[in-house]
Amino acid sequence: MLEQLINELRAANGRHPVKLKHILENYYCQQHCHHMAFVGDCVHTPTELLNGKAEACAKGNYFRNPYDTLRMLVMEKIADSEQHRNIILFHENLAAAFCVDYYNVYVTVRGW
Repeated sequence: MLEQLINELRAANGRHPVKLKHILENYYCQQHCHHMAFVGDCVHTPTELLNGKAEACAKGNYFRNPYDTLRMLVMEKIADSEQHRNIILFHENLAAAFCVDYYNVYVTVRGW
Protein backbone atom coordinates (compact mmCIF):
# COMPACT_ATOMS: atom_id res chain seq x y z
CA MET A 1 0.00 0.00 0.00
CA LEU A 2 2.80 2.46 0.86
CA GLU A 3 4.70 1.54 -2.30
CA GLN A 4 1.61 2.30 -4.39
CA LEU A 5 1.14 5.70 -2.73
CA ILE A 6 4.82 6.60 -2.99
CA ASN A 7 4.82 5.70 -6.68
CA GLU A 8 1.62 7.69 -7.22
CA LEU A 9 3.35 10.77 -5.77
CA ARG A 10 6.45 10.09 -7.88
CA ALA A 11 4.36 9.67 -11.07
CA ALA A 12 2.50 12.92 -10.41
CA ASN A 13 5.90 14.61 -10.38
CA GLY A 14 7.30 12.91 -13.49
CA ARG A 15 9.46 10.36 -11.65
CA HIS A 16 9.70 6.63 -12.40
CA PRO A 17 8.33 4.04 -9.95
CA VAL A 18 10.48 2.34 -7.32
CA LYS A 19 10.20 -0.89 -5.34
CA LEU A 20 10.39 -0.97 -1.56
CA LYS A 21 12.57 -4.08 -1.75
CA HIS A 22 15.10 -3.39 1.00
CA ILE A 23 13.78 -5.80 3.61
CA LEU A 24 16.16 -4.86 6.43
CA GLU A 25 15.69 -1.13 5.92
CA ASN A 26 11.89 -1.59 5.77
CA TYR A 27 12.21 -3.43 9.09
CA TYR A 28 14.16 -0.49 10.57
CA CYS A 29 11.40 1.85 9.38
CA GLN A 30 8.83 -0.40 11.06
CA GLN A 31 10.79 -0.33 14.32
CA HIS A 32 10.99 3.45 14.09
CA CYS A 33 7.21 3.64 13.66
CA HIS A 34 6.77 1.51 16.78
CA HIS A 35 9.15 3.83 18.65
CA MET A 36 7.08 6.86 17.60
CA ALA A 37 3.92 5.07 18.80
CA PHE A 38 5.64 4.36 22.12
CA VAL A 39 6.55 8.04 22.68
CA GLY A 40 3.24 9.18 21.15
CA ASP A 41 4.71 11.69 18.73
CA CYS A 42 6.46 12.07 15.41
CA VAL A 43 10.21 12.00 16.10
CA HIS A 44 13.20 11.66 13.79
CA THR A 45 15.99 9.14 14.18
CA PRO A 46 19.26 10.82 15.24
CA THR A 47 21.34 11.59 12.14
CA GLU A 48 24.30 9.53 13.34
CA LEU A 49 22.09 6.39 13.29
CA LEU A 50 20.82 6.90 9.73
CA ASN A 51 24.12 6.06 7.99
CA GLY A 52 23.69 8.80 5.40
CA LYS A 53 20.01 8.09 4.73
CA ALA A 54 17.34 10.80 4.73
CA GLU A 55 14.17 10.26 6.74
CA ALA A 56 10.60 11.55 6.54
CA CYS A 57 8.10 10.85 9.31
CA ALA A 58 4.43 11.63 9.78
CA LYS A 59 1.72 11.06 12.37
CA GLY A 60 -2.00 11.32 11.80
CA ASN A 61 -5.33 10.15 13.11
CA TYR A 62 -6.83 6.95 11.74
CA PHE A 63 -9.99 7.55 9.73
CA ARG A 64 -12.29 5.61 7.41
CA ASN A 65 -9.87 2.90 6.29
CA PRO A 66 -6.12 2.18 6.16
CA TYR A 67 -5.72 3.29 2.53
CA ASP A 68 -7.32 6.72 3.05
CA THR A 69 -5.31 7.25 6.22
CA LEU A 70 -1.99 6.38 4.59
CA ARG A 71 -2.91 8.42 1.52
CA MET A 72 -3.47 11.48 3.72
CA LEU A 73 -0.15 10.96 5.50
CA VAL A 74 1.90 10.47 2.30
CA MET A 75 0.10 12.87 -0.06
CA GLU A 76 -0.59 15.64 2.43
CA LYS A 77 1.62 15.51 5.50
CA ILE A 78 4.84 14.23 3.90
CA ALA A 79 4.31 15.81 0.47
CA ASP A 80 3.52 19.22 2.03
CA SER A 81 7.10 19.45 3.32
CA GLU A 82 9.52 20.15 0.46
CA GLN A 83 12.37 18.42 2.28
CA HIS A 84 10.27 15.31 2.98
CA ARG A 85 8.73 15.28 -0.51
CA ASN A 86 12.21 15.42 -2.05
CA ILE A 87 13.19 12.27 -0.17
CA ILE A 88 10.44 10.40 -2.02
CA LEU A 89 11.03 12.08 -5.36
CA PHE A 90 14.81 12.15 -5.68
CA HIS A 91 16.13 9.04 -3.93
CA GLU A 92 16.36 5.87 -5.99
CA ASN A 93 16.41 3.57 -2.96
CA LEU A 94 13.46 3.87 -0.60
CA ALA A 95 12.21 1.98 2.41
CA ALA A 96 8.95 2.63 4.24
CA ALA A 97 6.65 1.30 6.92
CA PHE A 98 3.66 2.28 9.01
CA CYS A 99 2.24 1.45 12.42
CA VAL A 100 -1.30 1.82 13.78
CA ASP A 101 -1.55 2.56 17.50
CA TYR A 102 -5.18 2.88 18.60
CA TYR A 103 -6.34 5.96 16.67
CA ASN A 104 -2.91 7.19 15.56
CA VAL A 105 -0.98 6.11 12.49
CA TYR A 106 2.77 6.64 12.11
CA VAL A 107 4.70 6.51 8.82
CA THR A 108 8.45 6.46 8.21
CA VAL A 109 10.08 6.76 4.77
CA ARG A 110 13.85 6.59 4.28
CA GLY A 111 15.79 7.32 1.13
CA TRP A 112 19.38 6.96 -0.01
